[in-house]
Amino acid sequence: MQIFLGILLATFLRLPAETDSVRAVLYCHQNMTEEVLFRSNYFTSEMDRLGVAMAFVQQGSQNWDISVKDDEGMSCQQRFETLIDQWATQTEHPEIRRAKIIPFGHSAQATFPWNFAAWNPERTLCIISYHGDAPRTNLCGYGRENVEWGRTRNIDSIPGLMVMGEYEWWEARLNPARAFRVMYPNSRISFLRDAGRGHFDLCYETQEYLVRFIEKSLLNPRPKGGVEYDGFWYQDKEMADCTKARQKAVRGKKMQYVSARLDGKLLPFDAKQHIRIRGIWTGDTLCLEPVFVDSTHMHLSEAHACTTPRVVLISGAARQVAPNTFVRDTAYRGHDPKRLWDGVTFCIEADGDRHYKPAVREMNFQMAQPLKDTIHLGTYYAQSGDTIRLDATKYYEGQVIIRGCRDVVVDGGGATLRPNGRGYGVEITSSHNITVRNLITTQVPTGGSDTVLIENVKCYTSYPWGDGLNIFASGHVTIRGCYCETSDDCLTVYATRKGHVGSAKHILVEDCVFNPKVAHPIFIGLHGAASEGDDRTRIDTIEDLVFRRITILNQHEPQLDYQGCMAIVAGDNNVIRNVLFEDINVKHIDQGALLTLRIFRNEKYCQAPGNTIENITFRRINAPEEGEISIIEGYSPERMVRNILFEDLRIGGKHICDTMPDKPRWYKTADMGRILISNYTENIRFR
Repeated sequence: MQIFLGILLATFLRLPAETDSVRAVLYCHQNMTEEVLFRSNYFTSEMDRLGVAMAFVQQGSQNWDISVKDDEGMSCQQRFETLIDQWATQTEHPEIRRAKIIPFGHSAQATFPWNFAAWNPERTLCIISYHGDAPRTNLCGYGRENVEWGRTRNIDSIPGLMVMGEYEWWEARLNPARAFRVMYPNSRISFLRDAGRGHFDLCYETQEYLVRFIEKSLLNPRPKGGVEYDGFWYQDKEMADCTKARQKAVRGKKMQYVSARLDGKLLPFDAKQHIRIRGIWTGDTLCLEPVFVDSTHMHLSEAHACTTPRVVLISGAARQVAPNTFVRDTAYRGHDPKRLWDGVTFCIEADGDRHYKPAVREMNFQMAQPLKDTIHLGTYYAQSGDTIRLDATKYYEGQVIIRGCRDVVVDGGGATLRPNGRGYGVEITSSHNITVRNLITTQVPTGGSDTVLIENVKCYTSYPWGDGLNIFASGHVTIRGCYCETSDDCLTVYATRKGHVGSAKHILVEDCVFNPKVAHPIFIGLHGAASEGDDRTRIDTIEDLVFRRITILNQHEPQLDYQGCMAIVAGDNNVIRNVLFEDINVKHIDQGALLTLRIFRNEKYCQAPGNTIENITFRRINAPEEGEISIIEGYSPERMVRNILFEDLRIGGKHICDTMPDKPRWYKTADMGRILISNYTENIRFR
């Protein structure tokens, strides 16, 4: 949700998904690392679970000085109260007016959370100053003097957390926190030494720590007890132990160093600069190669952990479309006139191992040209024979509808096409011989169509039920070289659905990258004729599908019925057969399972269970040793899962096969891959 106040102020509110009530609001002022939280699948899903909304405020006060007025004559306190009231009204969540606030700030915004709490103690749930400042510090991250609290203000009993990265360590910044605890003995100040981390990054382990801190604050917002450790207070023994464990994990280990190459050349390193690696972004796409270097950052090094470095987007007008590959984000709204936002900040990160600490190095790329102009396209209805070419230097607001057409080409040329709000970027319905390529957009569904090519299309969604590439009752569809970062399923193949009637056959998906925030990377088979259409007794068939050279970056789906990076779930009497998954590389399963092959009736969507799943091959599959148990399950003797072949299935680097040497003879081979083979299945083989 976007709300604009006046000319200069822009704010964004993310409501927790699938909740009836907002318990608290994480209130962030734009600096840099705040953006990482909004991009993190893990953190946003945890805030959903806890019922916490997330607010992003541009031009937020760095010190919460209520004597300063903006161009509309409002103080930061008045602006905050106005925002809360508008959010409550416009979202139809009146409980936001009384919801507790979690002020969060990074670096130059790291002082404001403490001062906000001092002026709003009853509204504050807990306080997070990230890679930042102590309460009442004399070393504010914004480089000016602090606001004086006076003799009566305090933050007694409010859980507060200060985080400082190991590689940004400055004892003088920590000393005011120790002094504050002496001055205010009833304060509840925790401190995390962010071991192996720098100033700009916000790693997964630290996000986990923040989630625990927030969750415990929700359970006990004004704790009377706690645990003392190293001069600071912690909510309980678990938090104190987590703090100790983070420090212990790097103790005595060696340093390693990272940098990046652009076009084969190592990026220059300037030790005199705050951000020591800088570059120029000249085109629409930026492809970086993270590498290990020596301590001078001028030469490659073999002295490093047995891990792979990566480039992480921190802030700015960019989107990640593949590992270490980024495109300009013309829809980016984080332009604060008080700061120079023509650059994009990244971090090169590498995990540690038992010999080396984690490594991190920030870098900034300046945009060599301004962001694209916006053209308000509206809804464009294609005609048969059309060739629609977009200008890559423009940003298009609207959508292209292809209905009942033949021989249509949509060539985006690398342009961005997005509807105003949620919805399809390109819709293909009841059409023949259609090509859509070289486009950045939202959803591209194909229904009741044949001979369709979707090539080099990047789909981004952020709204509920925002799938990427849907195929309904269509045939001879090729999807090639696409990237999907979606708020629901990345790619689906269904039979009868949404008014499209019939089977789905001859589908080829190759050289794609899928990164769903929830739901499935690949989902096949749920919907069919039993729930829609004139003949509810008809059996639809989904057959002859090939998925080849697919990278799945993650699955994060808490609902057990919707897990599976490669999921075939037969419902509505569907027959699903002759499916090949080949050369599939699964990078991470945050919450979910590697695969699901299941016949059942999902009462939420289906009027009948599926009919058959058969002749499915998984060939050269690589996946991590994580996630929930995979399931292979039929429904009845008449509704079976059969003829399933695994060839060169590797989980955690281990080849799962019937002849694997370390399998106890009384184990099923599937047990070695955490695959449950349940009832009504036959002929499942592992080679």
